[in-house]
Amino acid sequence: MAGRSMGGTSDSEKRMNDTASPDEVSQLLREYDIVKTAPIPKPKHTKAGCLVSVLAIFALFAFQGANRALGLGIPRRTVALVAFSLLGVAVLGVVLQFLASALAHRGAASQRALDALSHLTRQFGESSEEANRRAAVTLLADAYITGRGATVAAFDFEDAKVRLGPALPLVQKIEQVLREERQIYPVFTS
Repeated sequence: MAGRSMGGTSDSEKRMNDTASPDEVSQLLREYDIVKTAPIPKPKHTKAGCLVSVLAIFALFAFQGANRALGLGIPRRTVALVAFSLLGVAVLGVVLQFLASALAHRGAASQRALDALSHLTRQFGESSEEANRRAAVTLLADAYITGRGATVAAFDFEDAKVRLGPALPLVQKIEQVLREERQIYPVFTS
């Protein structure tokens, strides 16, 4: 598809500004479904928490027997303190890893939305209609991040509204279609 010049709009953008045709709605829905089903990379988990837990359990149950059998003379209290300390570190590691995973997932989804916003703010006039549509759909699809019982905004909507400039009407029309057809949360329209 041909790009549009800085001074004018293409025929399909004019149609989109009025009402979306069934073909355009179909294209938007396909694009939205592709974006929503595209996997967001998840961080790799380490096995450190598991290893520390195993060591703590070993220290708790086995070290006492080894202490007596080898005649090390380490007091039982010290063995228990070390074991429970290792168990505490393991629990703390699991909690920190959970938080890091949640933040990394949110960051990856936010980054996709911010990349789309960047495209629309910097390349809207020079890009193809298809690239602009894809960026607008991605921006709207990733505007909210839902997970683990919470929904948060991926970016500041008011700031983005200002930054979008001439791309805003296209994004708003696409949002209207997606709100009707896919029941997305409002982003730039009420």
